[in-house]
Amino acid sequence: MYIVIAHGDLDGLAAAALYTIHLDIKPSDVKLLISYPNRLHKDLTNVLRENIRKIAIIDIGLNTTSYYYVVKALKSLSSRNISIEWFDHHVWEKEWIDTISGMVQKLVLRRDTCATGLVFETLVDELKHCDVATLRRFVNAVCAVDQWKFNVWEAPFLLRYVEYRNDVEWYRNVYLFFVDMLRSCNIDDLISRITKYVESYVDEELKVVSTVCRDSFRITLDNIRLGVYVRRNVIPNASIIGNAMLNICGVDIAVIVNNDLSRVSLRSQRCDVRTIAAYLGGGGHEKAAGAEIRVDLPLRLLWKLNIAKAKVASVVARKIINLIEEFKSFRGEVCVKLYT
Repeated sequence: MYIVIAHGDLDGLAAAALYTIHLDIKPSDVKLLISYPNRLHKDLTNVLRENIRKIAIIDIGLNTTSYYYVVKALKSLSSRNISIEWFDHHVWEKEWIDTISGMVQKLVLRRDTCATGLVFETLVDELKHCDVATLRRFVNAVCAVDQWKFNVWEAPFLLRYVEYRNDVEWYRNVYLFFVDMLRSCNIDDLISRITKYVESYVDEELKVVSTVCRDSFRITLDNIRLGVYVRRNVIPNASIIGNAMLNICGVDIAVIVNNDLSRVSLRSQRCDVRTIAAYLGGGGHEKAAGAEIRVDLPLRLLWKLNIAKAKVASVVARKIINLIEEFKSFRGEVCVKLYT
């Protein structure tokens, strides 16, 4: 059995689809697992019970919280002579690279492209079901989303289609759809078949974006404007909300709490938010990062039951602001300036 462990977003699913095509086997012979840095070690441990031929880890980085446990799981897999390949474009510490590279058969790390671009460029000679130009068109659209460039028209369609839902069943269906479309080499048909989802998504997105400044909590720390927004729904995703907060609301750092109060996403154009995420036990990129948070059970229950949501959002936002103030005290500054 082949196991592909991928990040649950457009880049992770698209890269997983390309990787599956290069294997030249039926998708039913591939087990797709949706994972994230904070739970990768659990997924690697769980697959020890499977009859595995190869594992591919795609678009999943490491963080200080889970690194030790990932290494422990990889040691167990290595002892069974299971082939492991890892493709990622997040920030890795040198210690992580030195350790992991000795435990896997292939470790491909680059930060100048998205994970889909990384898989494509590494395996392009083995992608025989479709011409290179068509595949590159798909890859460019995915990277345009992941790198937040949107310099090709297909990019916003793909983003909103994948983010239409955020459950595992949906992500697996998206992955299978991508595999089917890429094997048939028909990107135009792919776009036409997802349009209905995109239109529905945009309707909900506009409702949120039009009120995001009003509904966010803002404070200034060291002349850095910080904004916190607590999402009430899956749509739109954190990057769309973050973009609105940075460019419409005028904050320097946008913090978006996901709709189940379990995680924060950080976005900025001038500050290295990965340093904040790392302090919170997470990771990511300099301009886009994330971490888990802990919110007290009574607040989570009130939120889930749709009781006093405005009050709960206020309390959660205050908690996030307190955490960032703690980071400021630890680091001496809230904004670690970007050099690019």
